[in-house]
Amino acid sequence: MTVYFVSGLGADARVFNHVSLPAGVQMKHLHWLEPLANESLASYAKRMASAINDQEPFALVGLSMGGMIVQEIARWIQPQCVFLISSVRSATELPLYMHWAGKARIPEIIPISWLKTASFVKRFFTTESEQDKTLMRAVVSDSDPTFIRWALRAVLDWRHPGHVGSPIYHIHGSRDLLLPMRLTQPDTVLKGAGHMLVLTHASDVNAWLAQYLQPKLVVETY
Repeated sequence: MTVYFVSGLGADARVFNHVSLPAGVQMKHLHWLEPLANESLASYAKRMASAINDQEPFALVGLSMGGMIVQEIARWIQPQCVFLISSVRSATELPLYMHWAGKARIPEIIPISWLKTASFVKRFFTTESEQDKTLMRAVVSDSDPTFIRWALRAVLDWRHPGHVGSPIYHIHGSRDLLLPMRLTQPDTVLKGAGHMLVLTHASDVNAWLAQYLQPKLVVETY
């Protein structure tokens, strides 16, 4: 089985550096594409899906905004399962400040340099080790301002029913400040974890993924 990973807004595959999968499971990353003018999240996800080999069993993992992307992908091609990390199942689970920002067209007004700084600060205070802080500095610094502006607009305009044809498993931190847990419906809650739990609580994330992936590997051998 292959598991395809999609990172969050302003991040890349490096945020999954601490993730390890069970033996027999291959990890691949779906990298961000250059968005088209006025492209919706659903349309963008469909283009990303072209990099997936759906002729063999596969699963999807999405972090934050990546969780929205993988749900949209699952509407086009059917994975064995979908994993959401620090994400939401529908736009109704986004906090009120995001809905307000969308109506006020904030992403089109404020400087991207400020957005990148705010993104960094948010992650800085939810990342525990110095090594991970250094990593996030580099990730946010390398992010493309044009992509960030498009992505913010696409997320704020996102409309999704909250279900796909595949099982969805959702893990969330109890202290997530960006996407508060109280607004979501996760299957697994990590007490004390923030938005970047994929870095700070990687062993818990690895165990969580394994409990769903290993039984599927057993089935594939028959």
